[in-house]
Amino acid sequence: MRRITILVLLCLTLAGCRKPPTYWDGQLAEAEMEHGTVTSFVLDLGAGQSVGIFVTEDTRVESEVDILSPEAFLTAPRSGTGMVVYPVEGAKAAEMEIRSGERIDAFPARSIYLHTALSEETALLPDGSTAEVWKGDFGQEEYRLPDGTVLLRLDLAFRNGEKSDLLSAAAQERVCAYYQERPLLRDPQTELERAYAAYLGRGDEPFSGFVFQQELTPVAANDRLIWYLNTELWSVDRGENTLRDFTDAFDRSTGERIPTEKLFCLSRAETAAVLAEEMQSGDVTSQMLVDAFDWNYIAFYEDQLIVDYPGGSLPNHEFGWSWGFSYEEVSDLLQPWAIPETAA
Repeated sequence: MRRITILVLLCLTLAGCRKPPTYWDGQLAEAEMEHGTVTSFVLDLGAGQSVGIFVTEDTRVESEVDILSPEAFLTAPRSGTGMVVYPVEGAKAAEMEIRSGERIDAFPARSIYLHTALSEETALLPDGSTAEVWKGDFGQEEYRLPDGTVLLRLDLAFRNGEKSDLLSAAAQERVCAYYQERPLLRDPQTELERAYAAYLGRGDEPFSGFVFQQELTPVAANDRLIWYLNTELWSVDRGENTLRDFTDAFDRSTGERIPTEKLFCLSRAETAAVLAEEMQSGDVTSQMLVDAFDWNYIAFYEDQLIVDYPGGSLPNHEFGWSWGFSYEEVSDLLQPWAIPETAA
């Protein structure tokens, strides 16, 4: 076994003491083992930075992902495993020689929280090759090439938030079931193939992995309804992302979803016409807005209603078009029971 040289540095002055941050978040780069268990490893922090970590008998290891136990990590460490490491309080830097011959700062770990691990699943790419699927805590996934390149990060998060307390346990369960059963608004396989095409076409440029995030958070309520905000973020090109928000309304007593159109008194065409009169400007005409209108372009917040046409939804307009309305301005369009409480 290769010998790791550890030189303990004496702190002769305060300026000479190298103290660690509160924690590090990174990926396992390399590990050293003795008697079948990890005793030290290098944590890749990104941007060319790394830190050495010593695992002692006092180090606590916990896993936030079901597919990787602490015991499995310690006995069969896998490069690329994501984790947060908290150093021993008051620890000073020692020196660790790594496999490249470089010497880096190293600290004993107080606790290690594993949050990303390799699954047995693979994803098929258009040319017949495969991508590894790495599972994270809270439902995150990463699709990586065998060399570690991240093609796509998938993050589907359900944030309960303080307003979830307005729902009974049964209603909360029904809301969660609705989102679990509803098809994703964007197809992960399609996003992965787009990311791979961008990777292959990158030329000499560094590649930044694509993202697809969908976050659900309660944002408004009244005595009858609660609104959950759907926030979507996805990559449209290398280094370029787009963001879209809309809301779903649910009955607070039952958890039943109420379609957005049921919250309005007028038909789709009539609602769109009234909103478009305020939103038209320049070459964005009222008729364009009416023709392209979709109920999913509407988001209810506590203090205003937002109508947001995403980029590409209007003819000859690459970018989005949005407008905010006070509830007083749209009160004639809405059912009286469909106005958030703080704005009622």
